[in-house]
Amino acid sequence: MRSALHFESWSFPVQVRREMGAVLGPEARIPELPSFDGNVITPGTAFMARLAGMLRALFAAKLGADPCWARCALLLSDSSEPGEGEHKASTS
Repeated sequence: MRSALHFESWSFPVQVRREMGAVLGPEARIPELPSFDGNVITPGTAFMARLAGMLRALFAAKLGADPCWARCALLLSDSSEPGEGEHKASTS
């Protein structure tokens, strides 16, 4: 079992670039990977609004096309609804 410290110190972009180099060869030009700003994962950001919209679209598509999903009742409580996640889940 690996500790949180192991994952914190592991450099994902370095690993991805190493794997891409192994596949593409030493002459390949591998672009820098964009960094991800963890601050966007907060209520009221454009990221969270896009995420909620994508989840709604995914659920609508699955409910309409997949017979296994047709029997499900889904409740999406995204960041636009006030309250903490645990409290929203327990009151639903």
